[in-house]
Amino acid sequence: PTTENTAFRWNRVVVEKPFGKDLGSYQRLALGLKRLFGEHQLYRIDHYLGKTGVRRISAYKQRYPWLTKALCRERTLSSLIVNWEEDIGVEGRGGYFDSFGIIRDIAQNHLMQILTLLCMEEQGGGGGSEAIRQAKVDVLKSTRALFPSDALVGQYRGYKEDEGVPDDSSTATFAMLKLSVGTPSLVGVPVFLRCGKCLRSRKCEVLLAINPESRETLGIPGFESVSEIRIGIQPEIVSGVRSISNEREGVRTMRDLFTKKLILLCH
Repeated sequence: PTTENTAFRWNRVVVEKPFGKDLGSYQRLALGLKRLFGEHQLYRIDHYLGKTGVRRISAYKQRYPWLTKALCRERTLSSLIVNWEEDIGVEGRGGYFDSFGIIRDIAQNHLMQILTLLCMEEQGGGGGSEAIRQAKVDVLKSTRALFPSDALVGQYRGYKEDEGVPDDSSTATFAMLKLSVGTPSLVGVPVFLRCGKCLRSRKCEVLLAINPESRETLGIPGFESVSEIRIGIQPEIVSGVRSISNEREGVRTMRDLFTKKLILLCH
């Protein structure tokens, strides 16, 4: 049967992540689909983009000039953190999860989607979905490839007891990645993706630490000096700011993030 559109058929294929385990498996899957369908018929999706908190990121940037200023003005941020936590383990999904791990399952799709939405150039009213896609791709292309020293991974106690998980599994259930994003406003700013299962709480949030010299220049109503901007993705969908008197210049290293997580990541 034909896969082309006709007067009686309208064919589309939705492909949900994970789309392969590595570059090679992705290319094999992509080639197989290409043989059957045109690019205009394929929709590669990440369901996390459907979450209300994620969909509101672009709206926040348009509604709050101070947020756009923090994200787009050079030398404003001292660090950017995208944090995702679950307070449960794999809960019977060990067989699936062990073949992918937390980086493939969460970091390289959900958290990277959030990061690109935050850092991409705004498209105004033109260009449509393709322009948004390209703006997000530009952020990815500007990001330097990771080195082993840019990653900290771990596994929670009891993970190997889940059905389907091998006794010798070294699959990460926690990961903290330090990125170097090359967009003008983020050059030299440490960007962290942090995700893990079996942690203290269930939440996803973005934390923007403001450079001391920029804290009084954002123009946020009601705040003369702002040290941190928080965007809640889940479970509560809320954006807010924090003003504190002590000088904290954000997070610079993996060790800083690990030792300061009670200040930055636990509210």
